[in-house]
Amino acid sequence: MERMVEAYLAFARGEEIEPTAPVNMTELLQEIVASARRHHPNIELQAPESEPIMVRRDAMKALHR
Repeated sequence: MERMVEAYLAFARGEEIEPTAPVNMTELLQEIVASARRHHPNIELQAPESEPIMVRRDAMKALHR
């Protein structure tokens, strides 16, 4: 959790602590939706399979909080 907060703060300041890496966005979105279901049990995801794209995974996950 601390690593994600640090990554988000660095992202907000325009610093790049976390390097970009290939990420399957469908899988990442599935993780985010699974986490969101704790507070919003009726949330659903309909997303096609995707090819990996270059993103900062932890920064993307921190944005949904």
